[in-house]
Amino acid sequence: MPTKHSFFIMLVIYLLTSCASRQEEKSSTVTITGKVINYDSHENKSIVNVIVNDNGIANQVSYPAKIDSEGYFKVKLERRYAQDVMISYRTNFRILINPGDSLYVEFDGKLSDRLKIFETVKFNGSGAKVNQQFSQYLKHSFETEEDPGFVNQQIKDLNLLEYISFHDSLKVSRQHSIEDYLEKNPTTSPQVRQWIKSSLKVSMFMSLINYPRLHKRFNELDDSWQVDSHYKEAVLNYEPITKQDLIYSDTRWLINSFLYTYIWSRAWQVSDSTAKANPDSLIFNSIIAWSPEKGLLKQLTANEFVHTTLARYDSSFYKDNINSIESIIKEDFLLEPIHERYERVTTPVSKSDLSQVDAIGEASGKKIWSEILEKNKGKIIFIDSWATWCPPCIAEFRFSNGIMESYKEDDIAFVYLCLRSKRNSWEKIIEERKLGGQHYFLDDEQAAFFEQLLEITGFPSYTLLDKEAKVFRSGNSLRLSSKTTQEIINQLLNK
Repeated sequence: MPTKHSFFIMLVIYLLTSCASRQEEKSSTVTITGKVINYDSHENKSIVNVIVNDNGIANQVSYPAKIDSEGYFKVKLERRYAQDVMISYRTNFRILINPGDSLYVEFDGKLSDRLKIFETVKFNGSGAKVNQQFSQYLKHSFETEEDPGFVNQQIKDLNLLEYISFHDSLKVSRQHSIEDYLEKNPTTSPQVRQWIKSSLKVSMFMSLINYPRLHKRFNELDDSWQVDSHYKEAVLNYEPITKQDLIYSDTRWLINSFLYTYIWSRAWQVSDSTAKANPDSLIFNSIIAWSPEKGLLKQLTANEFVHTTLARYDSSFYKDNINSIESIIKEDFLLEPIHERYERVTTPVSKSDLSQVDAIGEASGKKIWSEILEKNKGKIIFIDSWATWCPPCIAEFRFSNGIMESYKEDDIAFVYLCLRSKRNSWEKIIEERKLGGQHYFLDDEQAAFFEQLLEITGFPSYTLLDKEAKVFRSGNSLRLSSKTTQEIINQLLNK
């Protein structure tokens, strides 16, 4: 185990050498501009979100763009490699981007049918021709895709070996359909061809990995059921995942399934109580032992797990295992975000960065509640009750600022209550996310008051108060990112 002193020496050496010798993967700015035709400002549709599955930081990131009075929007983001991203408005649709692209996208804001979007979307600038071909293929794919219920029925009915046989024949059938399409569309660009190839490989691999979980769920089997031993062999012998496959952004969900369905379930089958007492090491060692040696999947899965540990604002696992981590993860686009996240986790937060956070000291829960109501008198109040150790709570924050911005002219306040958490972790999350709104950190006594008052039984928990401070809606499904929630807020605003 490295000492604290030796750890920092290794980190400095890494950063210095990366500046000198790792120049081949500089990220480049991608600029996406566009216009929403038939944009209706009265429907609270003032934001376009560009959603990126970022394998580097092991997260999905949303880039909100304000739509101006004429329907135009603009987003800038950094990318290291080609991939698809999602444009989300009334519905969502994929586009392909490359580092350095400057792409113009124009679509009809009244359309909620994805097929209609593919037929009518227009592109200009770098990548325009590729994206026109990409939309054409996506339209074809949506029109010819199989009924997912048929595949799910096979997962339910077939044992593992039978399912593998079905899976292989389905893959061959889909490959033939792709070849027919490309034969009829011979000018399809190499990049679109790569996306098609990778989407088939990744989606079929994900189907194989998820078989035990879904078979167990569909048949309502108890925990004593175990998948056939051939499962491990089938997973390890699957076609390797390469960097080229990252063009298909759902690779992000493949990594997630591999970690939490394949690795996690196998790790917890061990009987060694000592190993189970240190779950982080157990999972990490399982990634090393049970991931394919060929391809990129081992690196991607290790990266996913390291980010999971750092997301708790606890750097101890990373510091204790830096040598092992960097012996596995070699790619710059994975290593550099880990180091950046470690720096954020270990850098003390300046109190000036928390100017939007209310200091409540030893105030009682009742006094805090009175302060919230008085401060926001006559307004609708949206209350987000969360905890620093709750991944779904924090995942929702990526939508918060954009949605709050769309309501900045309205009589609505956004209040964030952090309960049952460590203050240092709370401060770091608020600072890192640059999260707007009104923030309160509650000690255990204050938390108990609010848990009873707002009937909080788990996290996240949301409460919507009307202008008379009466509860209008509550529950964990009342998420700001939900269109239903936004419609409820609009209903209140229009009263």
